[in-house]
Amino acid sequence: SNEKEKQFLEELKKPRPDMYTIKAHCKANGIPKEARGRVWTLLLEEAAAASHCGTPRGDFSKLLPSDDPGLRVIKADVSRTFPYVPLFQKPEVQRELETLLSTYCREYGVQYKQGMNFIFAIFFQLGLPDSASRYHSACLFMETMTGGTFKDSDFGGLQSVFRVFRLLLLYHDPVMCNYLDQYDMVPELYASSWFITLHANRL
Repeated sequence: SNEKEKQFLEELKKPRPDMYTIKAHCKANGIPKEARGRVWTLLLEEAAAASHCGTPRGDFSKLLPSDDPGLRVIKADVSRTFPYVPLFQKPEVQRELETLLSTYCREYGVQYKQGMNFIFAIFFQLGLPDSASRYHSACLFMETMTGGTFKDSDFGGLQSVFRVFRLLLLYHDPVMCNYLDQYDMVPELYASSWFITLHANRL
C-alpha cells in the first residue's frame, strides 16, 4: 500500500535504518525505483561489515600511473560499455567511469581486467547522487560479491566455476551437456562474460 511504501521510504532516510524492515519490505513489494541506490548501498555495507571489508577511500587524485598498460584497456572498454544506452555515450559519464576504474585498481592494487567496466557501470543506473557514492557502492560490490575473480591473474577461481557449471548442466540437462561436449563447446567459450561480469553486461 502507499502507506507502507511511505513508511519504507521514511525508514531509508534514517542514518541507521532497520535492515530487517528494509529486507522484509523489499522481499514482499520489490524496491521502488527511487530507492534502488540507497537499498543497494545499505545491503552492500551490511555484506562488507560481515566480511570485515574496509571502507573504500575513494581518493580520485590517486589514479593509475600514465604508463600503466591498464589505462589503454580501460579507455577502450569504457567506449564499448552499453553502447546502445544513451547515458554511456555522454563524454562526462565515460570520463567518470574511467576515473572510478582507475582509482579502484590503484587503491586495491589490482590489475584492470575486462568486465570490471560493466560492473561499475551498473552503479550509474541506480540513482546514486555523485561519483563518491557510485565508487563506494561499486567497490563494496567488487570486494564482497566477485570473490577473487578479478584478483587472480590466472583466473583459477573462474576455472573452478566453469567446472561446477558444467557439472550442473550435466545434472539438469545431460542431453544438452553431451551435445556441447561433442563439439568441444566448453563453458569458457560461451559463459565467460556471464561469470566475469555477473551478467551485468546483459542488463
